[in-house]
Amino acid sequence: MIFIYLHMVRKKNIFDKIGSLIPGYRGYSEREGRRNTDKALREELSKKMYEIEKKINCSIEDAILAKHFVFMKNLEKSRKKINTLNSKIKYSPQGSTGFFSDEEIKEDELLKVYEIDLDVFNLISQIEQKIIDENFVVIEDLLKDLEKIIFDRSIFISKF
Repeated sequence: MIFIYLHMVRKKNIFDKIGSLIPGYRGYSEREGRRNTDKALREELSKKMYEIEKKINCSIEDAILAKHFVFMKNLEKSRKKINTLNSKIKYSPQGSTGFFSDEEIKEDELLKVYEIDLDVFNLISQIEQKIIDENFVVIEDLLKDLEKIIFDRSIFISKF
């Protein structure tokens, strides 16, 4: 008997993309796993935001030593916004919205939430890169985008 093995390369879907970002990913697609997966994603995003804030703190210390007080004030403004957004990500309500309820949410609505989550992750990754490049002008724009998408996600989920 001859077995033929065909290896098909499957295009990554939104679940695969999010799953690759989260340590311990179990799956958004299973209703009972959503709460744990959402928490794991938010914890991962929060860690990234915390690391960004630490890097900005180092830049603030350097600006103080160099007596670049205007630059230091701009850095502090960014640091505060990052801290606030991190809190919004980390401490957003869990399990109290329809997103985790027993009521059926349409697949396209869930897909929209997953796409927003992926956008949040991508924006945070861009901010991380700009911190490395020390491009604080672009960071401000990215922070505004991140703030808007976090707000939009909350509004979208609250509809359920």
